[in-house]
Amino acid sequence: MGLINNDTFVTGYGHSVTDTYISIGNNNIELVKSTDNGVNKYMLSVVFNIWLSKESRSTARSLTSGYIRKELSTEEIIGNLYEIIYSEIKLKYTNTTDEI
Repeated sequence: MGLINNDTFVTGYGHSVTDTYISIGNNNIELVKSTDNGVNKYMLSVVFNIWLSKESRSTARSLTSGYIRKELSTEEIIGNLYEIIYSEIKLKYTNTTDEI
């Protein structure tokens, strides 16, 4: 599962590319529980990667990576964490197409 970024992405070397592929890949999803005044809170953390294309994901290093960190309630952790993660990525990259 991943996203195609339909906007132009500028690499660290200043090259502009389109249709980059964004995914958490095989990265770990971390969920840490804490308690604040008797209320359970959870911190979701995950690294996502950006590749030149979906095809290059299996053959090349990623262009760059990003980081999602979001506080979740007890109700939210019962749901689909992948949906939460990709919704957060879509807040950063607003012109994407779901790629399953």
